[in-house]
Amino acid sequence: MNILFCVYHDLDSEERSRELFNVFCQLGNVDVVSRTKAIAMHGKNMKAVSAQGYLSFLRLSILMIMSSDYDLFVLHDNYGSLLIPFIRLFKHGKPIVFDSSEFYPLYELRDKHLPFTIKSKAFLLALGEKCFVRNADAVIAANIERASAMKRCYKVESNILIYDNLHRIEEGYNLQHCEEKYSSILEPHKFLILNAGGIFDDRYIYEIADAVVKLGDEFRLVVVGGGVKKEISEFQRRYQNSANIRYLGFVPRNELKFLIQRSDVCFSGFKPVSLNNTYCASGKTYESLMEGTPILCSENPPLKRLCTDFGVGISSNNFVAAIQKMRLDYASFKNNALAFSDKVDYAHRGILLVNAIKDRLGI
Repeated sequence: MNILFCVYHDLDSEERSRELFNVFCQLGNVDVVSRTKAIAMHGKNMKAVSAQGYLSFLRLSILMIMSSDYDLFVLHDNYGSLLIPFIRLFKHGKPIVFDSSEFYPLYELRDKHLPFTIKSKAFLLALGEKCFVRNADAVIAANIERASAMKRCYKVESNILIYDNLHRIEEGYNLQHCEEKYSSILEPHKFLILNAGGIFDDRYIYEIADAVVKLGDEFRLVVVGGGVKKEISEFQRRYQNSANIRYLGFVPRNELKFLIQRSDVCFSGFKPVSLNNTYCASGKTYESLMEGTPILCSENPPLKRLCTDFGVGISSNNFVAAIQKMRLDYASFKNNALAFSDKVDYAHRGILLVNAIKDRLGI
């Protein structure tokens, strides 16, 4: 089977897209249009082209669609939705799989204050997803809550397949190097909380930092990741005199694995400012659990379900009380987190998705 995978991401930095690429390689030969500069070839005849911008992505995708006789088309997020009518028109009868890792309904754009060009682009992509995603032969969502919302908003008739953002950091690290590099934050007898989501106001960054400051010197918050320059400066200014708050910026992925393993708890929070945020369970949350580290989460439905079903943490917006409870009952949360990877059958999730797609498409 010859497959074309069109994804407006860099596969070297977007874990879900890279995983799906590997999943579809189990179905056949996969050609790729993406923003990736170089892709490891899975086959001698594989074609991989890199787009510089969105118009370039559309143009290259259309050229690839027309240049070869593909058996299956895989599109990712609303960036790929505008290709659906083109495939239906010129490649009639060929199946389309649409993966949704982000969810921005059209009606939410009305009240957003954005520059005209950015808002116009967002409107076009949201409109394309709303109009065309129902015409895909199979739709994949990141969790059951988003799947339910997509069926409601986009009127998708068939059941949406679920492929959670369940990632594991595979890269290894140099133990001695990491211990020396991060020795100043790995203080014994301190309860260490790691936030790997960067500095963004809509991710409760100030609320979790204020909670740790209030709890006092026995607790530490370490923040890694990016953010808007202005917001990073504001965060650093606000907590410059707080010895138990540290911002490290970006860290290599293998060293993030080390930090997760050495943390007592990993924090994941999303304010309900949009459906995408409300129904978000990010890959960082799962990366923590795959290393056996318990999680502290905001009260988002997917995160609450994760904590309730597996007992791996607490979902609460009262961060002070939640941190205190996690420290008090830490052994229970830790044991459940250590058992998490065995319960979710991580090794076979790709195979299960392949089989579900085969059943849905009848191939």
